Amino acid sequence: MEQLYINYGFPSASQFKKILKEEGVSATAKQINNFIKNQDEQQTHKRVIKSKNPKPITASDKAVNYQADLLDFQKYKGNNDGYAWLLIGIDV
Repeated sequence: MEQLYINYGFPSASQFKKILKEEGVSATAKQINNFIKNQDEQQTHKRVIKSKNPKPITASDKAVNYQADLLDFQKYKGNNDGYAWLLIGIDV
């Protein structure tokens, strides 16, 4: 099955079912769907379904949750009055 999948250019499950039938390979729809789902190509090119009504993310109160990151600017230390690090913080 894998060689046919590659030879026919990574078809969709419905197309692959027709191809297998033409080639005389017997497989159930469930077997074909499981095979397709486990292929790297299918997982890479699968569409991402976006929510139609995204809900806003809100904090319960001020100063409850912080996120911080440290940036390394040692490469530019000579141009920044000797400052080599930048601390960034945000109240989410």
